[in-house]
Amino acid sequence: MPKIPHLPAAATALLLAVATPAAPAAWRISEIVADSDGALLDEDGQASDWFELHNTGAAPASMAGLFLTDDPDRPAQWVCPDVEVPAGGYQVVFASGKDRAVAGSELHTNFSLSAGGEHLTLRAADGSVLAGFEAGFPRQFWGTSWGIGTNAATEDVELVPWPTAARWTVASDLGGTVWAEQGFDDIGWNAAQTGIGYGYDFPNFIGAGGDTQSAMQNIAPGAYVRIAFEVEDPAAVQALTLDLFYEDGFAAYLNGNPVASGNAPDTLTHDSIANSGREVRAGDAMESFDLDFAGLLTPGTNILAFHLLNRSLASSDLVLAPLLRATLVDLSGGFETGYLESPTPGAPNAAIEYTGFVRDTNFDIDRGFFDAPFDVTITSNTPGATLVYTTDGSTPTLANGTQVAAADALTPPTAVVPITTTTPLRAAAFKDALRPSNVDTQTYLFLDDVLDQPAPPAGDPDPWRSRNGNQIPG
Repeated sequence: MPKIPHLPAAATALLLAVATPAAPAAWRISEIVADSDGALLDEDGQASDWFELHNTGAAPASMAGLFLTDDPDRPAQWVCPDVEVPAGGYQVVFASGKDRAVAGSELHTNFSLSAGGEHLTLRAADGSVLAGFEAGFPRQFWGTSWGIGTNAATEDVELVPWPTAARWTVASDLGGTVWAEQGFDDIGWNAAQTGIGYGYDFPNFIGAGGDTQSAMQNIAPGAYVRIAFEVEDPAAVQALTLDLFYEDGFAAYLNGNPVASGNAPDTLTHDSIANSGREVRAGDAMESFDLDFAGLLTPGTNILAFHLLNRSLASSDLVLAPLLRATLVDLSGGFETGYLESPTPGAPNAAIEYTGFVRDTNFDIDRGFFDAPFDVTITSNTPGATLVYTTDGSTPTLANGTQVAAADALTPPTAVVPITTTTPLRAAAFKDALRPSNVDTQTYLFLDDVLDQPAPPAGDPDPWRSRNGNQIPG
């Protein structure tokens, strides 16, 4: 066994119990939230820090024998449990300090993360870094995440169009859902074009070879349907949406894994019926289902399968017409790290919104009371940034306020603002591809203005209150 630096006794005991090392995998710490807004709560209802491990390999991999740490001097700080992450799959780990490492339960490290940025790595038994950020991830912002992704343009494609080639058979006891898996032999099934079913006269609703009436009506309440489709690179798939016409019920599977259902009983067998009746009428829109597909797609041929359910043996109609849409991102430019406006725990990352952040604005004179005019100098330490300021209390944006650009791409911006009267001065800094700074405010009060202000002052509400029908001015 390789030498393990700084291992605690518990970690050493665990490693000795592992007969073989963790399966080879291409690990990645793909997303971090170190200033949570509570969008993802842990099992205690708390807004803990969290991060996401991504197995980018082509085979399932176990976390057993691996370690996570936020301290480079303690490479075995938290011992990972024996949790298997599927090929292309994700595992969310809460950095809460609660130290819970039980397979099948929520994972919590014995450390938390700093919103100011810090070291975070996944390590092998010999202490070598498998994934993470040795030099530290950067400053984090409330309600956003930081991780690995791309800001390349996305493209919407139909992986399974309508109509498309399919195979179907009357539902029978084939041993669980083995019939929905990739390697199942469906050569003896009926070849057809979608939709599948009977009793529908709408144009193109029942495809060639897809009429199931003679095989199902008064015979069987369900049918199995398999549709093959191709995926060149699963990592390029950012979203999957299943659009359906269906009557009466269905359960959908992606390579044997359940991903969507409608009107299907919780316990599904080959002779199950739909929970209730449902009709599709001419002019209806397809019902859409956003699929959780993380770790379920493989390069090459994939299988979208359905258990189609009728409400009764004697039902006069039945239909299934699916369309599978994907949002693909161009990965030819590779990946980069940056901020994601919408965290996606346990799922592929959204597009990178910003690759860094603009430094805060600084005012050379702080808020206070004054009796003579003066100039305020506003700066930001980000070269090439643009300062925007307002003096009427409104929020400075690229569409509102006075803009002062840096002299060139290598020079930080500077704005000089004359203050001659009571002024709420607000400022922010902006630069392409970087997260804007927050809005800073300094309010300068001139005593003579305060004493001479009218009742009510311009812009203040009138009345402030109303009592017994009498208005009370500010």
